[in-house]
Amino acid sequence: MGLSPTHASRSTVLIGRRYLEHGFLDLAMRLFVRHAALVEKRDWNRLVQRLMDRHRIADAVRVCEIGGVPLPYTQLLALGDEHLGR
Repeated sequence: MGLSPTHASRSTVLIGRRYLEHGFLDLAMRLFVRHAALVEKRDWNRLVQRLMDRHRIADAVRVCEIGGVPLPYTQLLALGDEHLGR
């Protein structure tokens, strides 16, 4: 009598949330991508925000695509302006 695949997947998503809370973005991202259908929009948005905070633009864009959340255009433009020294 083991865990059902759905229960195990939900548990994995919960573990991914804990990793995200503690700043382990790569592990959280890997678990979220593996179980994308079960991840809530707020989790995807939190992951995108944390990635943007670390200037990991390519990862943030990929997560937005997979999670179906909007790109943080304002923050992207601000980072671009900062890079150009405006």
